[in-house]
Amino acid sequence: MIALEEEIDPAVLLAPSRPLVVHSDVAVRAALGAAPAVQALETWRQEGTRLIAPDLWAAEAVGAIRRSVAQRVLSRAEGKGALSRLFALGIESVPLDLALSRQAFDWAERLGATRGQGAFYVALAERERATLWTANRRFALRARQSGAAWVRHLDETDLP
Repeated sequence: MIALEEEIDPAVLLAPSRPLVVHSDVAVRAALGAAPAVQALETWRQEGTRLIAPDLWAAEAVGAIRRSVAQRVLSRAEGKGALSRLFALGIESVPLDLALSRQAFDWAERLGATRGQGAFYVALAERERATLWTANRRFALRARQSGAAWVRHLDETDLP
């Protein structure tokens, strides 16, 4: 039997880990079966990581799946199946409030964005001191260049 040299504080073992912010584009890719997104979400789930996203994630994801159906990339039945898988991913919706909206407004300005959807993800990750994972390379790069060092792209080597 191996003896520990120092005792581990039980509170550390029971302390909840920081959540992880999942961009809607990661959720959509996972719902459509894209390997990197599926693998990442499975790893995070196995680790017991709390997955969160601003409330708007579901509307964005449903819109992306609907576009794929309208463009005949997916059949209607495939789109419906993707919706079921989307909501089985276990992503918790975080309500949008005034404080988060103000923070997102500021981030949208820093990102040079005319619309603020992506800024909500950055703002939520900043507020929660969490990593934000996206499938959009340009968004990840622009966010980091704007000071959001906690934004990562699925293809990065530090993927779990």
